[in-house]
Amino acid sequence: MKRAQSLILAVVVPLLPIAAMADIVHLNDGTSVQGTVRKSDLGWVVTSPDGKETEVDARTVLSIEAKKSAASDAGTAMSRLESLRRSVENVDDLKQIVSRYRNFVDLNAKTPAGELAAKDLQVWLDRQNQGLVKAGGKWVTLERREELKQKSILLADQARQLIKQDRLREAEPVLREALADDPANSAALYLHGILLYRQDQIMPARKSFEAVAAVVKDHGATLNNLAVIYWKQNQPGMALNEYDRAMVSTPMNRDILDNVAEAINALPDSFKTNPTANRVRQRFTEQDTRLQRELATKGLYRWGGTYIDQNQMDQIKAVEKENKETLSKLATDFDTAQSKLNSIDDQIRKDQRTMADLQATSVVTDQQGNIVQLPYPPSYWETSRDIDSLNIQRKDVVARLDQLRAAAKTVQQKFPVAKFTGALHLIGADAAPLNLAQQRVATTMAATTQATSTTQLSAP
Repeated sequence: MKRAQSLILAVVVPLLPIAAMADIVHLNDGTSVQGTVRKSDLGWVVTSPDGKETEVDARTVLSIEAKKSAASDAGTAMSRLESLRRSVENVDDLKQIVSRYRNFVDLNAKTPAGELAAKDLQVWLDRQNQGLVKAGGKWVTLERREELKQKSILLADQARQLIKQDRLREAEPVLREALADDPANSAALYLHGILLYRQDQIMPARKSFEAVAAVVKDHGATLNNLAVIYWKQNQPGMALNEYDRAMVSTPMNRDILDNVAEAINALPDSFKTNPTANRVRQRFTEQDTRLQRELATKGLYRWGGTYIDQNQMDQIKAVEKENKETLSKLATDFDTAQSKLNSIDDQIRKDQRTMADLQATSVVTDQQGNIVQLPYPPSYWETSRDIDSLNIQRKDVVARLDQLRAAAKTVQQKFPVAKFTGALHLIGADAAPLNLAQQRVATTMAATTQATSTTQLSAP
């Protein structure tokens, strides 16, 4: 029986924390002990409300019925209220916030947490009744939000000019203010990404461009810049995916295609046959072929990861022509030397056969049947000297062939080679996008400015 009770205890008790609030500790003999329970070496220590401690042997315990105290419930409710307050900080919908608070108040009626939540709820209801909206982390009127958006657009344009002038330190606080006024300002987010990247803050820059992509869908420059960052982070697969999307969203864009050309050339061998790489390569080839035809009419020609003008192309062609002519002459000289070498080798083989024949005819059998070696004729020695002379000539011809090969290799190395730097580049500040809402604001601002100018000009 005791063994069975110990097994029951092993199942029930370990699920409790080392120290917990407990109402009743049930014992094997049918009695119980009430109080706060904590684990001890032999079993449990139960502290009664008046502070008296009772040692309970684990073998005598049947079960423990643990209940939270009212103070614990109140503490939990307050904790949930703090959690609710934090969660609504990032919510822009007042209806949703009001709904959450009403649910909380209903579930925690007549508690300190419920009373505090009711006060919070009234604040949110007042904001809802006033028609407030969220802008830059603050709840403001619709008119004020539009003012902040207009201000944010102007600040983003100011920061754009500063970044183009490499005045990064001056641009940083301007962008910070622009994003404080309108965190969804896609132009400010894009420019902030450029700023962070140029400060070697790669991960923050990536997050900034990701924020742009969430606001403005399929923006080629943003996708290109994300690809540049993925490439820098040694993630070629992710980079190629972004380049594929960039080429789809913005076809035949020279900046994007130049980067793709560099990326394809620098792909690791293990990645070159990857399906993503094949897809990107095919799309690049289709678009770049069309772009090359278009730019050729403007005197620009693809050269590795970039384009060169007509003058540069003419210089390249002139060098190629000169090198080809030199190679052609070297090839002719090589063929002549090779023909001479073949002729020498043929003559040596012929002379060697002649000497072999003379050696064979100089051995005879006399009348007694003895083998007699006769002296070689003069022609044998003349042929031997001829072979020596031919071998000297052959050595010179072989040396000449080696010289011609080396010269041809040197000329080959002088041929202009399409250059790839291995560097991928961000698309700059001028490509900063405006989302639809910003475009409407910008259009309104432009119309207002034009109307004001017209009024001023027509004034007497």
